Amino acid sequence: MLKNSLFAITTIARQEMVIEAVVTINADDEIFEGHFPGHPVLPGACMLQIIKEVLQEALGEQLILKKASSIKFLMQVDPTIINSLKININYKKIDASVEIIAAIMAGESACLKLKAIFVKLT
Repeated sequence: MLKNSLFAITTIARQEMVIEAVVTINADDEIFEGHFPGHPVLPGACMLQIIKEVLQEALGEQLILKKASSIKFLMQVDPTIINSLKININYKKIDASVEIIAAIMAGESACLKLKAIFVKLT
């Protein structure tokens, strides 16, 4: 949904129960015209969507967020200053669901931490 417009996956690696990716944010995306004019900030909902899309890409499955038991937005992302983000996802598949603990990092600083459950779309 946002891949290849708001962001692009630069690298992605999947090992047993761990996904690591680097994404590049497109500071010229139209979303920043309204969020916020003159001071662009990557919306929190978009950060969640980036995690979902990286997870889907790595697992090769269409997913939907079922439950987010913990979401912590820790740092604003101004795409004119920070345009590369690292995504770390630890996951566990249980039947048709995927439990994750994820983080979006800008260098050594966490921007978002998430504990959630996604389910496969049928």
